[in-house]
Amino acid sequence: MSIKKTVLLKIGITKIKRIVDEDPEISWMDGKRLKEYDNGEFCFIGIEVETEILTSHDKGKTFLINHISSGGLWGIESDSEDDYFKEVVAEEMSELKKILQSMGFKLREIKASFEAASVCEVY
Repeated sequence: MSIKKTVLLKIGITKIKRIVDEDPEISWMDGKRLKEYDNGEFCFIGIEVETEILTSHDKGKTFLINHISSGGLWGIESDSEDDYFKEVVAEEMSELKKILQSMGFKLREIKASFEAASVCEVY
């Protein structure tokens, strides 16, 4: 005899993470830009979008929380234009949306989580 269990899946908090790259590849830099980097006027960062996936085997009484993220884009200069940051975030969200859809989440669930996304700086 087999026992069928119901698993409850839902999307939790979504974060847009700006992560400082502690060891960037800078061998290509020279002149003024290298001096600006050495003086701490900018740094290199990575951007990824991460969301929580909540799984419950007891009808929502308790949840296991797992994190899943886009692949991220690294080597971004921290003083880049805001439009560029927005473009990268949109690409990362698109990637994560495809992953979540492949896991069976509905577009409305994904959109709701993404609309509530917050930006966090990770150092």
